[in-house]
Amino acid sequence: MTGARALAALEAMRADASPITDRHPDHVFFRLGELLRIWEELGVETAPFRAGVELAGRRYAGYGLTRMLPLDRVLVGCDSSRAGAFGGFHHPDQGYRHFQMVAVITMYGPMGSRVPETPSLALLDLLRAYAHDCLHYGSRRR
Repeated sequence: MTGARALAALEAMRADASPITDRHPDHVFFRLGELLRIWEELGVETAPFRAGVELAGRRYAGYGLTRMLPLDRVLVGCDSSRAGAFGGFHHPDQGYRHFQMVAVITMYGPMGSRVPETPSLALLDLLRAYAHDCLHYGSRRR
């Protein structure tokens, strides 16, 4: 498949992330920017995450990576109905998907709520995952 057909197929893949999120039927996924707003409304201080993203962006720019992964292309799983669900780096089947141009991340810690049990750790883990996935996003674009 080439040309317009290939582009249309790629756009369709990128418009629907459900084939990826359906692998985690017990979790609710939010776009990263939306989840940060929810956490802020509930009193979670997200400034360390935002400052870390700015620092990572400047550092990556020094290596020629001038665009970070858009926050609306990052899906964060939380609010799980699965008893004992624990998210973070070692949670299975997450990360950046090039063809879909989307990253799937789970909130660090117990996932039974929309708000992390330990916000500071969850934000640091989220920053690590986001910065890591930005490298995949940027390197595939070159």
